Amino acid sequence: MRTEPAPYSRRLALLLAAVVGFGLSLASRAEALVYWVNYENGTIGRANLNGTGVDQSFIAVAGPVAPYYGVAVNDKHIFWDSGSGWIGRADLDGTGVDPTFIPTAPGASGAELAIDDKHIYWSNGSFGWIGRAKLNGTDVDQQLLAPQSGYVPGLAVDDSSIYWGDSQNSRIGNGSLSPIGVNPLFISPTLDSPEGVAVDDAHVYWSNGSGDTIGRANLSGTGIDQTLIQTAYAYGVEVDSRHVFWANYDTNSIGRAKLDGSGADPGFIVGASGPQGAAVDWIANPGAGFEIVKVKRKPSAGTAKAVVSVPGPGKLVLRGKGLATARKSAKRARIGLAARPKGALKRKLAATGKAKVKARITFRPKLSSGSRTKTKKLSLRRS
Repeated sequence: MRTEPAPYSRRLALLLAAVVGFGLSLASRAEALVYWVNYENGTIGRANLNGTGVDQSFIAVAGPVAPYYGVAVNDKHIFWDSGSGWIGRADLDGTGVDPTFIPTAPGASGAELAIDDKHIYWSNGSFGWIGRAKLNGTDVDQQLLAPQSGYVPGLAVDDSSIYWGDSQNSRIGNGSLSPIGVNPLFISPTLDSPEGVAVDDAHVYWSNGSGDTIGRANLSGTGIDQTLIQTAYAYGVEVDSRHVFWANYDTNSIGRAKLDGSGADPGFIVGASGPQGAAVDWIANPGAGFEIVKVKRKPSAGTAKAVVSVPGPGKLVLRGKGLATARKSAKRARIGLAARPKGALKRKLAATGKAKVKARITFRPKLSSGSRTKTKKLSLRRS
C-alpha cells in the first residue's frame, strides 16, 4: 500500500529550468547535475547526471522556509518553494542562501516552479493560480494565469508556452505566454492524477500519480502514451536531451530512463528522503556564444536570412507574427535561418514593397531542456 505524504505534498518540483554549455573552458564542474527536494528533511539533494557524487544535503535550511515542494535551476541560481509562503534562492554552489526571496500568494499551500530566460513561474497551491516574477525577484504577479483548476501540482515552460498538471480534473493544460492564453483541455482524456510536468522540443511528459507511470504526448497534444515508463509513484519529472528523470517518493529514489521510455531504472539514485521533484542544471549558460550576427535581405524574394552564432550543437527555431516558422539543426558555429513572410504580412509586402516584423530565434542546446531566445526587428523589402 502506498504511504501518502502530508496534505498537498503530492507535488512535483519542476524545472524547466536548465542551462547547458559546450566549451569546457567555461565549465567549473566536469558533470552536469540533477537536483531534488528531500521533503522529509527539508533539504535539496544533488548528484552528477551519471548518478555519482550524491549529496543528499547540498542545501539545508531550518524551519518553515526549508525546501519543501518545487525546485528549479538556471545558470546562476537554484530556487525552491518552502510551502509556507516563500520561494527561496541560492547560488549554484550552495552559498548566498535567501529563503524568503519571493513571496507566494498568502494562504497558498505550496508552489511548483519553472523558469525561462527572463522569469520564474510558480503555482499558488490549491488556489489554482500561476504566478510569475522576474528572475531578480521583482514584478511579482500572483495571478498571471488562472488555469481553471483547484490544484496545479506540475509546471513547465518552453520558449513560447506554459504547461501544467491538473490533478483535480485529470488533464494537462497549456497556454501561450505572449499574449497570455489558457487551454485547460490541452491533453484531456482521463489521466491518472497528473502531477509532475516537463517539456522538451518534441514532447510533454507527466507523472500519473495514481497510475505509477510517466506519460508522454507530442507538443500538439497528439500521440498520447499513458504508460511510457512504469515506475513507483512519481512526483517531479524532468528531461534533458537524452533522459527522463523523476522523483519516487515511496521508494526514496530518483529514477531515470531514456526519452523513449527504455532502460528505465527507478532506483537510479537512492538514499533520498521523500523526494518530491527533479531539476537539471548544466555546466554553462547556453546564451554564451548565441548571438544574432547579421541579417541579409533578399529583395527579389521579399525574404531575409538571420545569421546566428551558436556555442555548439543544438536546434534553432525562428518564429514571428506573420513569419513562417523555420527550424534547423545547428552543427556548425554559424548558421542562417530564413525569415519568410506569410498571410497578411506577405500581402502587405507585395502591396507596399516593405514591411517590418519582429523575429524570435530560440536556441536549444543538444544536451539541455533549457533554451535561450533572442529577438530581432527585421525590415523586409520587395523589389
